[in-house]
Amino acid sequence: MTVATVAIAATVIAGCSAPPAPSPPPDAIETASPVASPSPVTGPSATPTASPSVDPSASPDPSASGSAVSSEPCPVDTQNGRLPSDRLVDVQVSSTDSADVVTFVFGEPSSLAPPQGASDGLLEAAQPPYAEGASGQPIDVDGEHVVFVRFQGMTLYDDAGTATYDGPRRVPAGGTALRTVVNSEGFEGVSGWYIGYDGPGCVTLASDARSVSVVITHGPS
Repeated sequence: MTVATVAIAATVIAGCSAPPAPSPPPDAIETASPVASPSPVTGPSATPTASPSVDPSASPDPSASGSAVSSEPCPVDTQNGRLPSDRLVDVQVSSTDSADVVTFVFGEPSSLAPPQGASDGLLEAAQPPYAEGASGQPIDVDGEHVVFVRFQGMTLYDDAGTATYDGPRRVPAGGTALRTVVNSEGFEGVSGWYIGYDGPGCVTLASDARSVSVVITHGPS
């Protein structure tokens, strides 16, 4: 897959207008534009956003619990850009009253100029069949709609052979819209993730100096 430059800063997906939600989306869900590395960049014109202000303790509206109402999805446009660093160290899932959020946390860069080159990211719509990148083995991905997040130019292991990211390959996912967060590959400097979700909500991006977040709005109540 070809990846142009993204730090996946908060870019509202082109042509997508988020449906009304019970409360405004997090402050971090803003339009962003590229800056020089190591600051994250998203799209042709962006500025780094403040740290995504997502309250992990917040819970979705009980009346909207369970699968969101199925309807025409908000279209997903391909986005790419520079990442905060070449080391993914954590994946976190949280919710607010209006959105479910998957946050990819990055550690300190391995060096000023990683040997594998620039670290870039890609977000795009995904279609079945879903499979592991190296083996081609099928992967179960729940959700009416699926996006694929691909990080390349990554340092996956340190000099001692310890994995940079040692969390689960399938991150527990819950909320109004979010259904699946699963790692599809970790090979030759590439880390890939499928994110499955229900309902017509839009997918937007938010970033700061150490993280990139995929924000899925809940859509109408």
